Amino acid sequence: MTAKDQAMAHESRLKVGVDVPWVTSWTAEPMLGVGPCPTVAGAPAVHQAQNPGVGRPNYSQNHMNRQRESVWRMLCPMCGEPTSSDDRWSQTGRWTDALALRRAGLAHLLPGVAELPDGARVFDGGAIAPCH
Repeated sequence: MTAKDQAMAHESRLKVGVDVPWVTSWTAEPMLGVGPCPTVAGAPAVHQAQNPGVGRPNYSQNHMNRQRESVWRMLCPMCGEPTSSDDRWSQTGRWTDALALRRAGLAHLLPGVAELPDGARVFDGGAIAPCH
């Protein structure tokens, strides 16, 4: 964020989770660098300042930390609240099995998948968590 953007950063009248999706990045949320992230088993990941609702929304850019957290904790990308197993809707996810995720090299990033039997049915939400 430039000095001009910082000086102009103000709390928006747009409400996070109502007018602007919770995962959306805002102009007052600069990138902080790379470091370990709990959402990807401590692997290095880009981190971003947390200042939702300040400045202008960057609708085409998801916030790095909130996006990963939404997938990891199955939080609704719109409101940021947990989705229950009987209230999850996805346009991008698909059902698969634990073996397919292990073959794709993803098991170490997904808690519990390594211990599941090969045929265990799991939902691969990809990079977009389901909404309510």
